[in-house]
Amino acid sequence: MTKNILIIGGYGNAGSCIAMLLLQETDARIFLGGRNLEKARYVAEGLNQLENIQRVEGVKLNVEDPQSLKEAFCGMDIVVVASNTPEYARQIAFAALEAKVDYIDIQYSDRKLHQLKLLSQKINNANLCFITEAGSLPGLPSALVHFCHQGFTTLERVSVGAIICQNWKSAISEERTNEVMRQLSDYQPYIYRDYHWKRLGWFRPGTSRTFNFGPFGRFSCGPMTLEEMRPLPGMYPTLKELGFYLGGFNWFTNWISIPLLNLGLRFLGKEAKRSLGRLLVWGLRNFDSQPYGMAIKVSARGERGGIRERQEMLLSHKDSYMFTAIPLVACLKQYIDGSARRSGLHYMGHLVDSRRLVADMEKMGMTIRFQTHLIDKPPAECPRIEN
Repeated sequence: MTKNILIIGGYGNAGSCIAMLLLQETDARIFLGGRNLEKARYVAEGLNQLENIQRVEGVKLNVEDPQSLKEAFCGMDIVVVASNTPEYARQIAFAALEAKVDYIDIQYSDRKLHQLKLLSQKINNANLCFITEAGSLPGLPSALVHFCHQGFTTLERVSVGAIICQNWKSAISEERTNEVMRQLSDYQPYIYRDYHWKRLGWFRPGTSRTFNFGPFGRFSCGPMTLEEMRPLPGMYPTLKELGFYLGGFNWFTNWISIPLLNLGLRFLGKEAKRSLGRLLVWGLRNFDSQPYGMAIKVSARGERGGIRERQEMLLSHKDSYMFTAIPLVACLKQYIDGSARRSGLHYMGHLVDSRRLVADMEKMGMTIRFQTHLIDKPPAECPRIEN
């Protein structure tokens, strides 16, 4: 049966990429939702002409207006939240519950996650499938840990690094700046080490890690908590170390403006926060980092068949918005065929079949490279001495 998929923020950068891939990879009918109906219809028509098919429509909706959401959700199977509106997560979730519509989002927000968890019992009782922390960051890191685990008898250490290298001169805006500031306000630098989660400071020795991102080069990345990672040690008790690290802006932003902004968001007033926000924008615009794109590097250590190995996995794409859209659509393909539709609230990374996810992402244009290194080479067999 053909699914009806509504994308909130469907004519935005990420939303339009999601819509284009859904057209190519599924037979779903796609509805682009947003405040500007004219723009939604314009982007929908462009996608229809691009694919020479009529399966995309523009829909007017306002996430601040419950009645608007109720009308837009009518007749839909699932709503994709691709807008920068985590403050309206509860309102959107209630509208989905009332309309009996499934839900998936690509937002990084502790406050959004808290609101969804409060509704988890209602979601389960309604036999609805809510998928959160989907897309790339969050979304992929936990899925890639599951994927790497399949290559080991015993998984001991996993580090996941990511970089976002955009042309900030054209990409940065007041809305984008506010989004970054919201994300930084949720920032908590935790890693799992020696079987415990530990909080790290910005400038403490050993806090950052350097990753080789192939064509992007080597980057120093700082620790960042993703809630999707927290259940993993319970799933894989042999894990001694687990961490997610983010970088890729530029040296000024990484080591000056972001640490200052992080402190300011916690301890300073509104006017100081605005000044630090302007410093963030200035640093992004004036200290460029090329080539542009996005990448995730996974380094996993463990044992397989009595041999200790380090396995590395590098995922990259020249367009960071496509990097977000590809795993989301790969997840939706599993949702559409029913294999990833289960009642309740789920993290994308723990819901999907990670092996199939990786295979589908590669088919959709994600560049994926693997390497395996022996840590302890097996001892050479001693030669026999003939008497």
